[in-house]
Amino acid sequence: MNETRAVRDRLTSGKSLGLVIDVQERLVPVMHQSEQVLLKLEILMKGMTLLGVPFCMSEQYPRGLGPTVVPISTAAPGITPMEKMEFSCMANEAIRSRLLEEDDRTIIVAGIEAHVCVLQTVLDALREGLSILVCADAVTSRRVCDTEHALDQMRQFGAVIGTVESVLFELCSVSGTDQFRELSKLVR
Repeated sequence: MNETRAVRDRLTSGKSLGLVIDVQERLVPVMHQSEQVLLKLEILMKGMTLLGVPFCMSEQYPRGLGPTVVPISTAAPGITPMEKMEFSCMANEAIRSRLLEEDDRTIIVAGIEAHVCVLQTVLDALREGLSILVCADAVTSRRVCDTEHALDQMRQFGAVIGTVESVLFELCSVSGTDQFRELSKLVR
């Protein structure tokens, strides 16, 4: 029996865009394993910057939920978070436009909450035909079961689920370079 299965393109810095969703002051303290997730997010953002991958950040109702937390905002010098009221980033015209700027690009997604804003963004982006890779170790919710079910649902609908380290080394693609050495220091 000859089965056909979809194979995604390899990640490259020129065909990737990072999206960090709603890592804000009033949300982070109540998230499951927030310290580990913040560490992975910081590594992801610094690694993408090192590898020349552009990214954007969203903030859900910052007047009520506060700004992006300091370790994340300082890992992204020059990036101004895009404010939204909608749960899905794709429902916000400014963010949607940024994500759709270039054809044939993979969106690398991380942030909180996995079962609300991250899930709705991923499902809407997949409906738009975007290629999505979610960093499982850089998303979380208040409850573990919500994160697990959200990741399962994203996978079922066509998102690729990976980890921060696998994403960064795929983007790097070769050892022995200055970028590789810097990246290796970041993930240690």
